[in-house]
Amino acid sequence: MSSAVEYCLPYVFVALLISLDVCIWNNRENMGKKQKVLTVLLPLAGFLSVIGAVIYVQSSYDMIGYLTNKNQETSLYAQNYVDPRSVAIADDGQHRNLIYIYVESMENTYADIESGGKQEVNYMPNLTKLAQENVSFSATDKLGGFLSTDGSGWTMGALFTMTSGVPFAFPVGNNDMDKQEYFASGIYNLGDFLKDQGYTQEFMCGSDADFAGRKNYLIQHGDYRIFDLNTARQKGYVPEDYFVWWGVEDYRLFDMAKDEITALAQSKQPFNFTMLTVDLHHIGGYVCDRCPDAYTESTANVVSCTDRLVYEFVDWCQKQDFYENTTIVITGDHPRMDNCLVDGVAYNDRMVYNCYINSDKEPNVMYGRTSTSMDVFPTVLSAMGYEIEGHRLGLGTDLFSGKETLVEQMGIDALNAKLMKSSKFYMENFAPELLHLIEDAFTSLNTVYFFGEEYNADEYITEGISVPLGHGSWVIGEPLTLDIPVDTKADQVNIRLHVQETFRGLEQSYVAIQDGQEIATGVVQGNAIADFTVTVKDGHCVFSLFFPDAVSPHDLDETNEDMTRYSLLMKTITVTEDGDR
Repeated sequence: MSSAVEYCLPYVFVALLISLDVCIWNNRENMGKKQKVLTVLLPLAGFLSVIGAVIYVQSSYDMIGYLTNKNQETSLYAQNYVDPRSVAIADDGQHRNLIYIYVESMENTYADIESGGKQEVNYMPNLTKLAQENVSFSATDKLGGFLSTDGSGWTMGALFTMTSGVPFAFPVGNNDMDKQEYFASGIYNLGDFLKDQGYTQEFMCGSDADFAGRKNYLIQHGDYRIFDLNTARQKGYVPEDYFVWWGVEDYRLFDMAKDEITALAQSKQPFNFTMLTVDLHHIGGYVCDRCPDAYTESTANVVSCTDRLVYEFVDWCQKQDFYENTTIVITGDHPRMDNCLVDGVAYNDRMVYNCYINSDKEPNVMYGRTSTSMDVFPTVLSAMGYEIEGHRLGLGTDLFSGKETLVEQMGIDALNAKLMKSSKFYMENFAPELLHLIEDAFTSLNTVYFFGEEYNADEYITEGISVPLGHGSWVIGEPLTLDIPVDTKADQVNIRLHVQETFRGLEQSYVAIQDGQEIATGVVQGNAIADFTVTVKDGHCVFSLFFPDAVSPHDLDETNEDMTRYSLLMKTITVTEDGDR
């Protein structure tokens, strides 16, 4: 929706200026006839500007449909999601290295019409050549790529989707995951799998990796080493105050990548080196010192420069000793987010570039394949030589297998309509730590917060000790008794414990007691959700929690003098009416 805001702002700005103008005129004394006419025409012009903005958003983005979908539940994930941990994924023991290059905003549209693009001149001849000489999946018989789904139309959304097989659909802003401590704690993605396979992993970008939560995501899912703008400064590649565009130009980034890959290749461990370019970012792209000036359109020169830099880097890789056992994957991240070079081209006609070089397999069908960013995850593993039971991971399909993708089954419009809808399955399985953001807003009768500025646990805890921290509160082995007021006529309410983590990751038991009777028991480990029902009396739900498995640091290490028996790191306790879950 960022584009909608971008294009509406001029209308709104004009309307505000006109309204201000009217206020000024209305305060003038002795207004003449022309001025009086203006007091009518100017508000009318402002009103028409706002109406124009509304019509634009509705016609271009179907705002009504978007809001309608967001308030509906989808069963797409529950019916189609394949957890990578639930299927066999095996290779022949080669453990091929992976070099993955995400090229900012790289789409097939930049190629000439004859090759499959939309231009009179091919601004990306080298990438076109690589696609023709290697494996590149296309919906046509020419240069193609994959469609960007809802939830993957910007860089962080695209990175998440292509590595996990599901789109970014968290109840936060597109680039606001850097404000969260955990990034999709329940997901198991490409980085998680390769880490478990013994890979050393590194992510390189020329900007600040903290932006949009990229650093958290990659460290938490794969233990990646991070090389970003700050690293380039620290290692002396650029001065300490160096900054252009988003940080470091792509040509410098590729030079640094050669050094990092050379070091990785000297280790006996297989490696995954992933990098993200940035010079093609909207608006317009960045014209660096290496860009040609062959075209009048500056963005065309940036495309041409990026095309050459990627090709030269691949050529360097192919001349190295490690290449024989290395698969190189090149994809765009998402379609352009401005109109440069793509004005008038329908969004779903703009395919994101893909190319698999030195793949361990040959595809059953390479052309006439309609795919999306969700299909990249299993396809990358397949290109590395892994055999995937059922040929599907997440919501994605291994394109080497020939198995039908979800978008081939239902079409992009129907698929996006389902992806736009809310999903309890998505939140509970992929990001339970953010579940409270939805429940608190729509179903909660009351919420006990054990963290941050909203901390209010001491208002409801009548017994027991809670140690407040920035991201939760540790409850210890003593009983924790709560008295939570609720505004309901119901005899019973649901209680949900949102556990951020358990002490040292150990399995922990809890027992819920009300009126001296045991009403629920359970076991949680790590990030978890626990639900049970309690009785309401006189507008209050009063119950106690016991933690029989609580342990102290001393229990685990006799040299540690801390005898406090820790159990659960609580995030929230949410109260809802019976039937809301």
